[in-house]
Amino acid sequence: MKKFTDTPNSVIDDTSISRGAKAIYTALLSFGQDQVSPDQARLAEMTGSPSGGKMNKGFTQTPNSVMFDPSISRGAKAVYTALLRFGQDQVSPDQTRLAEKAGYSKSTVKKCLNELREKKLISWKRLEFNETNVYTIHPVGEK
Repeated sequence: MKKFTDTPNSVIDDTSISRGAKAIYTALLSFGQDQVSPDQARLAEMTGSPSGGKMNKGFTQTPNSVMFDPSISRGAKAVYTALLRFGQDQVSPDQTRLAEKAGYSKSTVKKCLNELREKKLISWKRLEFNETNVYTIHPVGEK
């Protein structure tokens, strides 16, 4: 299994694809595109995977040690991936935009951010009142 899974941003951003379908699609990609069976390919197609080289919006790499950690909630994984969409080290998206990219409400995003901080995957610094936080994404090892 690969160390990172590249999920196309066109799939991450597509609001017509359910969070569960996005998770299944990402899991399938983790085994390598050359190892996807016809049934898995049909499943990927049903999740809205662009075909014919139309994945032109880039990819977001999510460490498999995070994606497949059963102690991390699905919401926290989605928020983590959304954070990675903005950068690899320090990012500062506002919570409304982060909620939009993760597919969750702002209140759920706040809970997920706290979960990620407890797992020591991220930390943040509040700059000033009414300004966005600066999130630091910590390196992770393979579990």
